[in-house]
Amino acid sequence: MAFFGTARLPAYDRAQGNPHVAPGLRLLAEKNWAALAELYRAQSPSDRFHFIQGLGELTDLLGDDLPTEADDPAVAAIIAGIRVGWAWRHRGGGRGSEVSASGGENMERCLLVAAPMLETAGDVAPQDSTIIALHLRAEMGLGSNYEALTKLTARLSRSPEANIYAVQSHMNFIAPKWHGSLEQMWAAANTYASQPHNAAWVSIAARAHVEEWLYSYSFGDDPNRQHQYGVKLADPAFRAFAGQIDKLFWETHAKAPLVGSEAIVAHNNMAGFLVMVRAIDLSRAHFEAIGPYITEQPLAYFGWSENPMQVLNEWRKRVGLSPLKA
Repeated sequence: MAFFGTARLPAYDRAQGNPHVAPGLRLLAEKNWAALAELYRAQSPSDRFHFIQGLGELTDLLGDDLPTEADDPAVAAIIAGIRVGWAWRHRGGGRGSEVSASGGENMERCLLVAAPMLETAGDVAPQDSTIIALHLRAEMGLGSNYEALTKLTARLSRSPEANIYAVQSHMNFIAPKWHGSLEQMWAAANTYASQPHNAAWVSIAARAHVEEWLYSYSFGDDPNRQHQYGVKLADPAFRAFAGQIDKLFWETHAKAPLVGSEAIVAHNNMAGFLVMVRAIDLSRAHFEAIGPYITEQPLAYFGWSENPMQVLNEWRKRVGLSPLKA
């Protein structure tokens, strides 16, 4: 029902529509590890990560009675991955200087338990790309351990599994706002985007442009870099280039389908990039594909609120789509 002409917003789904999260939460409450492992193995590599991400988002931060070891690598991935999700919830989404002392301590506490579990699980199941993605994210939060990075990316290159979250975790680790540089980030992003498994891999190049913008304006504290990127954004040629990336995305999309979580990552990355270059007309198809499943990054860089659905409806209005309603 709407009051005073204002329709109620739909609830923000922190599991982003993953159908396995609700049964997973029930199995987790029952500590039915065998059934959880079966549920994990029944999913595609990217969806496995997305499933664990949803569990980390929707479980109680204060109720940590999970085991600290597990013989089955699938169970270890789930338990450790939940703690990796908790770590980022403790940290929050701001700059490092904005993280509270307690938030930083709790983040580290979660990751110090998760990382050894992922190390052991990865040694048992080195081709499991979901374990690789989670381990990269844990190591990124703990510090700049390039020995671990080298080991994990070597495993990823040998894995027969295609996992967009492993790709994105690698790129985030070496982004300049974490433990790398623009040059490292772009080398990885270009490699992934030029050899795409599907269109989600093309969206990694779009995401890299957004990360460069973010670093130039918010993290680099370099007025000259900010000015140079402002000039780049105002250049019609850059907008035209963004259109070429979008064209490549849809051409690749026509050749290889996206699984559920891959589509969420891909369309959110593309929408964020096209919003950044003010290619609102091109972003419409991506906002339509997103439906209600907006991700915090990268669109949060361009506007966010306590209710993400409000922001999503504002973007939908700008591109000529009808608002989402409860």
